[in-house]
This record gives sequence, C-alpha cells and structure tokens, in this order.
Amino acid sequence: MQGRTLEEVAGFFREFEIPIVRLAHETYQLDTVHTSSRTLVHLPRAQNGFTENYLAFTIVPTHDAMGRVTGVVIYAADQTLQRASEAEDELQRLKLIFDNEDMMPLALYDAPSTRLLMASPRYLDIISHVHGLNRDELIGRKWDELTAIGSPEEAEKLFKTALESRTPLRLPEVHLELPPDQETIWSYNLIPVMNTRREDVVDFVLISKVDVTEQVKAREEMEQLNRLKDEFLSLASHELRSPLTSILGNSQLLERHIWRQETGEEREAVVHLLDSIIHQVHRLSRFIDEMVDITRIGANVLELHNQENVDIVAVVRQVLEEYGDTAGHPLKLEAGEEAITGTWDQARLEQVLNNLLTNAIKYSPSGKPVVIGVERQSGEVIVWVKDEGRGISEEDQQHIFDRFYRTHNDDDEHVDGLGLGLFIAHEIIVGQGGRMWVESKPGEGSTFYFSLPCQ
Repeated sequence: MQGRTLEEVAGFFREFEIPIVRLAHETYQLDTVHTSSRTLVHLPRAQNGFTENYLAFTIVPTHDAMGRVTGVVIYAADQTLQRASEAEDELQRLKLIFDNEDMMPLALYDAPSTRLLMASPRYLDIISHVHGLNRDELIGRKWDELTAIGSPEEAEKLFKTALESRTPLRLPEVHLELPPDQETIWSYNLIPVMNTRREDVVDFVLISKVDVTEQVKAREEMEQLNRLKDEFLSLASHELRSPLTSILGNSQLLERHIWRQETGEEREAVVHLLDSIIHQVHRLSRFIDEMVDITRIGANVLELHNQENVDIVAVVRQVLEEYGDTAGHPLKLEAGEEAITGTWDQARLEQVLNNLLTNAIKYSPSGKPVVIGVERQSGEVIVWVKDEGRGISEEDQQHIFDRFYRTHNDDDEHVDGLGLGLFIAHEIIVGQGGRMWVESKPGEGSTFYFSLPCQ
C-alpha cells in the first residue's frame, strides 16, 4: 500500500468491506484507540493479483502540541501465520475425531474439487470393499470415484444438488453388499458445510451413514405379517360366510314352518331359540363384514359406489324406520330441510348411520332418547347422532377412531364388538371427502358428527 494516496487506500478498504474507514473516523472524532478483529484481506501484489492475509488493525489518534487530534495512525498486525497455525490445529483436532470414530462412517469432501479430505476407519473400510481399493489410496480421490450410491453420474448429481440447495440431503435406504456377503442398508446424509464468512459458499460436504438394516428388516417383517393377517382375514371371512348363509337361510325356513305347524307354548319356545340363532348369525355376519372392510382399507381398495342425487334426509329416515320400536330408546329426527342431496355411496352411508345409532343405543341407559340431526352448512351437510349415555373421556376421544380401539371402561367388558365400527365409518366418510369427529363429556352423553360435501 506504500506510495498510494489516501483516497486509493480508503477506496481499497471500502471495496473489500473492511470497516477501517469507519473506525478511523470514530478514532478521530472520539479521540480513542480502536482495535479491529482479525480480518481476511486480499492485498494487491506488486505485479498482478492478490495475496490473502489476515490482519488486525489498531487505529491511534495523533495530537498537536495543544493536545488536539490532528489525524490517526493505522497499525496493521499481520496474523496470517498465526491463523494458519490455528487452522492446522483445528484440522488436526477434526482428523482426530474422524480417526477415532470406529462405529459411524464419516467423510469430509472438499466442495469445489469433490476430493476426499478425511474419513473415519469405518467409511474407508466400506468404500475400499465396494470399489476393491486399498484404504491408503482413498484420500484425495474424487466423490464420483468413491461413491456407493448408484452410478458415478447419479452420485455426481446428488453432490451437485446438495451444493446448490445448501441444505442437507438425505437418502433413507441405500443397499450395500458387505463381507461376508451380507446385505446392509444405510441412511445416507450429504451435509453442506458453509463458509463462515460467505453464507452462499459451500466449503465442504460432510458424508454420514447410519446402519438401518435391523430397522428396515423389522419394518419389512411387520409389513409381511400385516399382509399375512389381511390374507387370513380375507380367507376366514370367505370360509365363514358360506356356512353362516346356509345356517341363516335354514333357520328362517324352519321358523316359518314352525309358525305354520306348531301351536301354543311349544311353538313359542322353539321360535325363541330360532330367534336367538338368527340374532347370533347376524352378529357374526357383521363381524365378517367388518373384517372384510378392514382388509380392503389396509389394501387401499375400499370400494365406494357414489351416485348422484342421493338424499341424505331420506337415507336417515329409512334407517330410523328400520329400527322401529326395537331400539328400546325414543328415536328423534331433527332435519332443517326436507331433502339435502349430494353424490355419495348410499349403502355406505347407511352403514355409517347404523354404526352410530347402534353405538348410541348400546352405550345409553334404557329409555333415554337418541337424536339424529341433519343440517346444511356452507356447502356441506352435517349429520349428528346424540345420546345421553355415560360419555367419553378426553383420552379416549383422541383414539376413538383408531382401529381396534375400545374405550377404557369396566362396563365395556359386557359389550360386544371388535373396536372396528368407528374406524370403518371414519374411513368411509373421509373417502367421500368428508370429516368425522366427536364431542363428549363423561356423564353428559356424546354427539358424533360427520360432514359431507353437498350440492
């Protein structure tokens, strides 16, 4: 800088965003000494180009004989060698961490050149096995030469993506064959390490791998068990349905025959037994239907046959009429309109309503009313079933639509069911673009709602 004018020096500092001019002004105005932190400076060479230097500036005011500030003197301490020594110490500490990490594969690549700078022993072992190279030959090689992720072209694209996005890139399952002929599965992470001075520059890419072989295999085994369970449910449902159909048909024929042939108390007793048989057959049939639906939901093949102009009010009336006086509870309909139509699966809606009504009756004291309401609101229809039963706790409400979930209540031990009805009902409603929820307080009854888009 010797021989340059003050304007040239000030312009130089401004160009490289060194706050020396501001510090000089403050020193002059406040008559105090200022010291800057260590700053990277690109100093011009005597010929062309620049050299990188780390300088720490001290600005001292100068005074005349009267003690007045007349100027400032700027001292620059060259700390380049000190910074290089500190960087070498940091590098050695980092290398020490890598060298002693025996379990996790770690590697550090230079971002501009993609060359391997350092790696943990485990990483070197894996890469040397994959590529048939000696461990001593790996440091200094490029990323696409050492990749264990697909082809070199694919690996280069991943590396470039991590650099351009400047965010960690995760590959959840990378399969590798390691000795002795064992397939392992790894979660791969490419983590850009940013320049401490420039947030838009990536200096390094850190590679980390986590062995997830056991977790993936456990998940695959669970998925296989679920498939086997679904296959069993499907087979069992099919095998059970045929004899139940036969039992139900013959029982109903026998019941009609007895009504024609028998008289008196003997007929009443036999008919009572047959009614019990028919009731249990219907109960088993419902369980089978639920198992079939669960299998279809698990396989994402639950069928919905939507039809236009289905009147939800008429569907509710029909379901209530089917219950008649057999419910043991007064059933009341509250409908804001005579007809509300939409494109829905009518049979599935009847299934949902039957489930909600059956639950309301099942969990309410005998004789208590059950109200079913229908109302149009903002482009959708809201249907609710309200009972005056014992209510549902907040904890149970969080899981009430889960598969196989039953509320935690001693009285429930005497209530039949697999804990599938509400789960299936919820899936049916969601499958038609709707929602289902519950409002309840223990001791104050429950209200189950569902909504559907309407015309």
